[in-house]
Amino acid sequence: MMVIPFSLIGAIWGHLLHGITLTMISVVGMIGMAGIIINDSIVLVTTIVDRTAERLRAVFLTTIATVGGLGPLLFEQSRQVTFLKSTVITLIYGLGFGIVVVLMIPPTMIAIQTMWAFD
Repeated sequence: MMVIPFSLIGAIWGHLLHGITLTMISVVGMIGMAGIIINDSIVLVTTIVDRTAERLRAVFLTTIATVGGLGPLLFEQSRQVTFLKSTVITLIYGLGFGIVVVLMIPPTMIAIQTMWAFD
């Protein structure tokens, strides 16, 4: 759950970068993004620290597939896409930033907890 705020930071940066205000549709995108980020984190944490490298591909490919699939919508200029633009920005930037956090923070926190448990 600690990765959700970090992915929200990525979504907010994406909105600022594109000059689009946060809307209710952005919030719906953030809820979806939180679900994907939590799923990635659960997949990673279930293998704990020693086998994180084995799950790296699954977590990374899931996120890259989502971001890659939404990429064309980000650069589309038609009027029909403007309705979805804020959700697409939320998902692309939130997941892009969140994947770095998912791959770094949970394994690090578990390693720290494990070190303290043996002291």
